[in-house]
Amino acid sequence: MFKKILVGLDGSSFSEQIIRYASEEALQHRSEVILLRVLISPIPTTMTEKGILEHIPLNVPTPEQMKVEEEEALDYLESVASPMRELEIDVQCIVQRGDPRELIVHFAAENNIELVAITTHGHGLLRSLLRKVVFGAVAEYVLKNSNLPILLVKPTEEGEQ
Repeated sequence: MFKKILVGLDGSSFSEQIIRYASEEALQHRSEVILLRVLISPIPTTMTEKGILEHIPLNVPTPEQMKVEEEEALDYLESVASPMRELEIDVQCIVQRGDPRELIVHFAAENNIELVAITTHGHGLLRSLLRKVVFGAVAEYVLKNSNLPILLVKPTEEGEQ
């Protein structure tokens, strides 16, 4: 039924909890799985007098830092893909930069994805309230803006079964 499954990961063990479910779907339907890691560049914004958001490039990684970050993200995805490949699941690993909400929806539409699989939130490297809100917002945005079936899993705290 699902020829292509897109799995959104943020690099955390919380987001990885979707892998088990996506793998089961892939095995059942002989699907190709695409693991997508979206890197967010830190670009703060300020409000101008006219109420227009203006981007101020502070703390933006250098091109060398961005390349290292992208290589690390790809290595991470390959490590997640390895056990799936052992199950003979066809897996692609893709790293992109931008807004995870928009990229997931756009990537799915442009690449004939038939199922999007994500957790309801992730915890990545920063366990701040903002990070939780951002990744909760990703799931909500994808759910509202994609016409595709969405497999959502609420991750449990580490160590829970």
